[in-house]
Amino acid sequence: MEVCATEQKPSHALFRRLIWSLVLVVIATAGGLFLVAHPPMETNFYPTCVLHQLTGWHCPGCGGTRCVHALLHLRYGEALRMNAIAALALPVLGLIGVRSWWRWLLGRPAGAALDVKPWHAWVIVAVLITFGVVRNLPWEPFTWLAPE
Repeated sequence: MEVCATEQKPSHALFRRLIWSLVLVVIATAGGLFLVAHPPMETNFYPTCVLHQLTGWHCPGCGGTRCVHALLHLRYGEALRMNAIAALALPVLGLIGVRSWWRWLLGRPAGAALDVKPWHAWVIVAVLITFGVVRNLPWEPFTWLAPE
Protein backbone atom coordinates (compact mmCIF):
# COMPACT_ATOMS: atom_id res chain seq x y z
CA MET A 1 0.00 0.00 0.00
CA GLU A 2 1.37 3.39 -0.98
CA VAL A 3 0.99 6.49 1.18
CA CYS A 4 -0.23 9.52 -0.67
CA ALA A 5 1.53 12.88 -0.35
CA THR A 6 -1.34 14.50 1.53
CA GLU A 7 -0.97 12.06 4.43
CA GLN A 8 2.69 12.99 4.88
CA LYS A 9 2.05 16.74 4.85
CA PRO A 10 0.67 17.14 8.42
CA SER A 11 3.79 15.56 9.97
CA HIS A 12 5.96 17.83 7.81
CA ALA A 13 3.96 20.85 8.98
CA LEU A 14 4.27 19.70 12.59
CA PHE A 15 8.03 19.34 12.16
CA ARG A 16 8.25 22.89 10.76
CA ARG A 17 6.20 24.21 13.69
CA LEU A 18 8.47 22.40 16.15
CA ILE A 19 11.57 23.91 14.51
CA TRP A 20 10.04 27.40 14.63
CA SER A 21 9.07 26.82 18.25
CA LEU A 22 12.62 25.81 19.08
CA VAL A 23 13.99 28.92 17.35
CA LEU A 24 11.55 31.09 19.31
CA VAL A 25 12.50 29.45 22.63
CA VAL A 26 16.22 29.94 21.90
CA ILE A 27 15.71 33.62 21.03
CA ALA A 28 13.52 34.26 24.09
CA THR A 29 15.95 32.44 26.37
CA ALA A 30 18.91 34.36 24.96
CA GLY A 31 17.05 37.65 25.44
CA GLY A 32 16.07 36.73 28.98
CA LEU A 33 19.61 35.67 29.88
CA PHE A 34 20.98 38.90 28.43
CA LEU A 35 18.48 40.92 30.46
CA VAL A 36 19.36 38.98 33.62
CA ALA A 37 23.09 39.48 33.06
CA HIS A 38 22.89 43.14 32.04
CA PRO A 39 20.50 45.04 34.35
CA PRO A 40 18.85 48.05 32.69
CA MET A 41 19.75 50.21 35.70
CA GLU A 42 23.48 49.62 35.18
CA THR A 43 23.94 49.86 31.42
CA ASN A 44 23.19 52.30 28.63
CA PHE A 45 22.57 49.51 26.10
CA TYR A 46 18.78 49.61 26.29
CA PRO A 47 16.86 52.33 24.43
CA THR A 48 15.41 55.18 26.43
CA CYS A 49 11.88 56.51 26.13
CA VAL A 50 11.68 59.36 23.63
CA LEU A 51 8.56 60.81 25.29
CA HIS A 52 10.34 60.90 28.66
CA GLN A 53 13.44 62.49 27.12
CA LEU A 54 11.42 65.21 25.40
CA THR A 55 8.78 65.97 28.05
CA GLY A 56 9.84 64.37 31.32
CA TRP A 57 6.55 62.44 31.35
CA HIS A 58 6.38 58.69 31.80
CA CYS A 59 4.61 56.80 29.01
CA PRO A 60 2.67 53.62 29.85
CA GLY A 61 5.75 51.58 28.86
CA CYS A 62 8.33 53.49 30.90
CA GLY A 63 10.00 51.13 33.34
CA GLY A 64 8.91 48.08 31.34
CA THR A 65 12.42 46.72 30.77
CA ARG A 66 13.28 47.19 34.44
CA CYS A 67 9.97 45.50 35.30
CA VAL A 68 10.84 42.45 33.19
CA HIS A 69 14.32 42.37 34.74
CA ALA A 70 12.76 42.34 38.22
CA LEU A 71 10.26 39.63 37.19
CA LEU A 72 13.11 37.47 35.87
CA HIS A 73 14.69 37.77 39.33
CA LEU A 74 11.30 37.00 40.97
CA ARG A 75 11.17 40.41 42.64
CA TYR A 76 7.47 41.12 42.22
CA GLY A 77 7.26 44.20 44.42
CA GLU A 78 10.07 45.87 42.51
CA ALA A 79 8.42 44.90 39.22
CA LEU A 80 5.17 46.55 40.35
CA ARG A 81 7.06 49.72 41.30
CA MET A 82 8.74 49.88 37.90
CA ASN A 83 5.59 49.37 35.80
CA ALA A 84 2.42 48.07 37.40
CA ILE A 85 0.61 47.49 34.10
CA ALA A 86 3.48 45.42 32.68
CA ALA A 87 3.93 43.47 35.93
CA LEU A 88 0.25 42.51 35.92
CA ALA A 89 -0.15 42.02 32.17
CA LEU A 90 3.00 40.05 31.33
CA PRO A 91 2.02 36.84 33.16
CA VAL A 92 -1.45 36.97 31.59
CA LEU A 93 0.01 37.66 28.14
CA GLY A 94 2.47 34.83 28.70
CA LEU A 95 -0.34 32.39 29.42
CA ILE A 96 -2.29 33.60 26.39
CA GLY A 97 0.86 33.26 24.30
CA VAL A 98 1.53 29.71 25.48
CA ARG A 99 -2.07 28.72 24.83
CA SER A 100 -1.99 30.26 21.35
CA TRP A 101 1.36 28.62 20.64
CA TRP A 102 -0.01 25.23 21.69
CA ARG A 103 -3.02 25.59 19.42
CA TRP A 104 -0.76 26.69 16.55
CA LEU A 105 1.53 23.72 17.18
CA LEU A 106 -1.44 21.38 16.91
CA GLY A 107 -2.59 23.08 13.71
CA ARG A 108 -5.64 24.74 15.24
CA PRO A 109 -6.48 28.42 14.77
CA ALA A 110 -4.87 30.36 17.63
CA GLY A 111 -7.50 33.11 17.64
CA ALA A 112 -10.29 30.69 18.44
CA ALA A 113 -8.77 30.11 21.87
CA LEU A 114 -8.89 33.79 22.75
CA ASP A 115 -12.34 34.87 21.54
CA VAL A 116 -11.11 38.46 21.11
CA LYS A 117 -13.77 41.06 20.42
CA PRO A 118 -13.10 44.47 18.82
CA TRP A 119 -14.12 46.30 22.00
CA HIS A 120 -11.31 44.53 23.88
CA ALA A 121 -8.78 46.59 21.93
CA TRP A 122 -10.61 49.80 22.88
CA VAL A 123 -10.59 48.83 26.55
CA ILE A 124 -6.85 48.09 26.43
CA VAL A 125 -6.13 51.43 24.73
CA ALA A 126 -8.28 53.28 27.30
CA VAL A 127 -6.52 51.53 30.21
CA LEU A 128 -3.07 52.34 28.78
CA ILE A 129 -3.95 56.00 28.17
CA THR A 130 -5.45 56.31 31.66
CA PHE A 131 -2.40 54.66 33.20
CA GLY A 132 -0.12 56.98 31.20
CA VAL A 133 -1.96 60.06 32.47
CA VAL A 134 -2.41 58.94 36.08
CA ARG A 135 1.21 57.90 36.57
CA ASN A 136 2.29 61.46 35.73
CA LEU A 137 0.06 63.21 38.27
CA PRO A 138 2.26 64.90 40.88
CA TRP A 139 0.30 63.79 43.97
CA GLU A 140 0.37 60.69 46.09
CA PRO A 141 -0.79 57.95 45.54
CA PHE A 142 -0.33 58.60 41.80
CA THR A 143 3.40 59.24 42.16
CA TRP A 144 3.74 55.62 43.28
CA LEU A 145 2.99 54.59 39.68
CA ALA A 146 5.99 56.42 38.24
CA PRO A 147 9.05 54.20 37.79
CA GLU A 148 11.82 54.72 40.30
